[in-house]
Amino acid sequence: MPGTELELNQESVKKINILHVEDNPDDAELLRFGLLESGLTFELTVVDTLESLRKEVENQDIDVVITDHNLASFTSIEVMAEVSAATSISPPILIVSGAIGEELATELIKAGAHDYLIKDNLFRLGTAIDNAIRFAQETNSHIQSQQALAESEERYRQLVLHLERLRENERRELARDIHDDLGGNMVAIKLGLSHILQHFQNSCPNQEILELIHVLQNVTEESVLSMRRIISDLRPSILDDLGLVAAIEWLVREFESRYKLKAKISTVIETEIKLPNEKKTGVFRIIQEALTNVAKHADANLVVVHIFSRQGNLSIEIRDNGKGFTYKKCSGFTSYGIVGMEERANALNGSLIIDSTPENGTSISAIIPLTE
Repeated sequence: MPGTELELNQESVKKINILHVEDNPDDAELLRFGLLESGLTFELTVVDTLESLRKEVENQDIDVVITDHNLASFTSIEVMAEVSAATSISPPILIVSGAIGEELATELIKAGAHDYLIKDNLFRLGTAIDNAIRFAQETNSHIQSQQALAESEERYRQLVLHLERLRENERRELARDIHDDLGGNMVAIKLGLSHILQHFQNSCPNQEILELIHVLQNVTEESVLSMRRIISDLRPSILDDLGLVAAIEWLVREFESRYKLKAKISTVIETEIKLPNEKKTGVFRIIQEALTNVAKHADANLVVVHIFSRQGNLSIEIRDNGKGFTYKKCSGFTSYGIVGMEERANALNGSLIIDSTPENGTSISAIIPLTE
């Protein structure tokens, strides 16, 4: 026969799973009576040892823990520590004890208890349980959101690293192909032009042809230099051969030569920098992008690069005396380089700080941990 409306409503109410830590049977019965008087629908489990407490918290979905403060062999402080250690998302904890004084009650609340009630005065027990569960649900929801956000950020960081790894591999292969294929062809052209010039230099009556050969030789030489620069931009071999510091010093010299800007570099390295290839490449690309931004946008005539290691971190600063900008208003194409540097720093578990104001130059600082 179908249940009455009252029975259906009672069945639909979720029982509150309460774990009571108490070693005095009379006090345990007093709490049960207080729960019955509160009108709550509950399932009550009583434990009197830390071991049984741990098992219940690990094996059951506990909604709230109620504990005495002074038990025979432990206190509520140890109960809170045990509950916290047994589960990643702890249920709320209420202290129901004899009079313990306002100061101790405050300390227990600071230590993690949600509320404190006196055993002889349980008139607000139901309200305290409801409030504690509601607060814990909101807190746990926030914690879960933060955990999900942290996991999402970590997945994004790994994706950035993966894409950067693919990009660097493509750059390395492209640089190798240019060097092997195009480089070989350019060398053959240079040798062929030299051979033609030697053959006709003294016997060719047409001076224009000789001048054309000289022009082609110059164009070929310039093409070879351009090819080498492109290869270096794609993947500087010095980064693999001599390490990060040497590669950065080379980069600064190349920047100074290419853009005709004065560039200085200072290094203070406590110990030899040993970084995985991905991290080494990421640091190099951050500095490369920062220098490119200086050349394109800063209108500077001086850039200074500082590199130093301290307390397990590699710190880098690129500072120029250019026109500066208002970083918060930076948008559009000019900001993509900055976004790229920030993403690279984050992917390396580091940070990037930009300090710039109009007419006062720009400072870009990166801090990268030397260990994983």
